[in-house]
Amino acid sequence: MNCLILYGPPAVGKLTIAKELERLAGIKIFDNHQIIDVVEPLLTREYPGFVALVYKLQLDLITAAMDFKRHDIVFTFAFSKDEPEGIELINRIIAVGQEKDVTVQLVHLTCERSVLLQRVQEESRKAYGKMTAPAKLTKLFEQYDLESGFPDRPSITIDTTHSMAEETAREILSSRP
Repeated sequence: MNCLILYGPPAVGKLTIAKELERLAGIKIFDNHQIIDVVEPLLTREYPGFVALVYKLQLDLITAAMDFKRHDIVFTFAFSKDEPEGIELINRIIAVGQEKDVTVQLVHLTCERSVLLQRVQEESRKAYGKMTAPAKLTKLFEQYDLESGFPDRPSITIDTTHSMAEETAREILSSRP
């Protein structure tokens, strides 16, 4: 079993590429918004334990999927090296993978910021409750480092600025161990 973690800033194409991975290779998608969408109606992001609860539920679900070993999974994640909780979550997923003999591969998706600011406005993002305001994305870039790779772990880095999702998915599939 393999677990791919696609990470990068909002609007870089994580979910779109994950859908291509599912179409091309049958890899099951676990989008980080799936848990956020479950938690948010009861506890807003202002709740002090919001992030910890979301990350715990995500880790629990990924751990269960690794136990089940029924199929490969792809987890989409908006990563910032400024957020220790996010670093811990990814490190724990990697540790669980090692414990359960599951290959965890990090895929760092990048894109030119001007393109991200255009993409974030796309109508398709609304259906998933994703950020759609360029000003909000700009503010996130001012507050967090959304462009750096994951620290102390190898990642495949792919620039999605000019590539199609299918092309990127094929590149990821060809680089799997």
